[in-house]
Amino acid sequence: MSNATALSLETSNRTSIHGGNVTLILNPELCTLQTCDLSLGQLEYLPSVWGNAVFVGVFGILLPLHIFLGIKYKTWGFMAGLILGTVLETVGYVVRILLHYSIFDKDYFILYLIFLTIAPAFISAGIYICLSRIVMLYAPQLSRFKPRTYTICFCTSDFISLVLQAAGGAIASVATTQDDV
Repeated sequence: MSNATALSLETSNRTSIHGGNVTLILNPELCTLQTCDLSLGQLEYLPSVWGNAVFVGVFGILLPLHIFLGIKYKTWGFMAGLILGTVLETVGYVVRILLHYSIFDKDYFILYLIFLTIAPAFISAGIYICLSRIVMLYAPQLSRFKPRTYTICFCTSDFISLVLQAAGGAIASVATTQDDV
């Protein structure tokens, strides 16, 4: 028997959404890569360990840099936004690495979604704070709004979008059927 035929038989004997071991189909947490097809996993692919490790490294290097520069230049609001965003990004990519080894674990999937969805909002909040300071420094008389208005409007919009994303995530997480999702 050739390797291709053996691989085909091996993958065809796995449990998938199309049939197989009923116990595993009803409880995918019991699945492993040897017993279940990726169609029962939280993602239909395995997240790359190396790709996610690169992002963990990049955000891990940026974290002390943000702290150092924030303290040096006393940009507390900017530093807080970037630190929170960077920490959440780092944790999110670490969870994606864990998801590579436990693709059938729903908790890792939910954590990865939460961290990597919320993190950019904090990074953008730091940028919005910079925008108001740039306007104050260079041309407040040319601005249509007061510089503080930019930060308030953009951060409020970010907060509203986070609440809507959280509500959507909560609805999806308690859904029991694909139609509910």
